Amino acid sequence: MSGDFPSDTSLAWALGGGVDWNVLPRVAVRLVQADLLQTRFGDDNQNNGRFSFGVVFKFGGK
Repeated sequence: MSGDFPSDTSLAWALGGGVDWNVLPRVAVRLVQADLLQTRFGDDNQNNGRFSFGVVFKFGGK
């Protein structure tokens, strides 16, 4: 059955970071988060950037 089903392999990766301001022990404000995502399909590359902010709720242990 080899060759009956075409197959492609691609690669994707993401890198990012952010800054949180703790306003309560279990609540923070995410002042900024920046991410870069790259995908590769064959010889084509696509780069995407993302900036975001928001509220962070912390669950679990210390």
